[in-house]
Amino acid sequence: MGGPFNVTSQNFSLTNSSGTSFNWSLVGIPAWLNASPTGGTLTPNGATNVTVSLNSTASNLAVGTYSGNVWFTNQTTGVALLRQFTLQVLQPLAVSPTNGFYFQRTGWRFI
Repeated sequence: MGGPFNVTSQNFSLTNSSGTSFNWSLVGIPAWLNASPTGGTLTPNGATNVTVSLNSTASNLAVGTYSGNVWFTNQTTGVALLRQFTLQVLQPLAVSPTNGFYFQRTGWRFI
């Protein structure tokens, strides 16, 4: 809960293999994600990178599993590509009592 999270961002590469420009946008970004950029124009044979990352809202979420869909949408044709994101917020590890116990593993002993 509150992080740190194992993966905090993911990069995507958008490419335009057609001979004409088109506008694109991201739709449906969950409140716990940021994306940059969220739209633009791809020129013929052009490319751009999009970074999707956790934001501070993720650190304030209660324990649980959160799912969200982000749609990469071609505004000219209406074609969209779905990317699903799942965030799992786990209960923090707590050891109780804090003394008077031991953990033993073959060859190792912690007291």
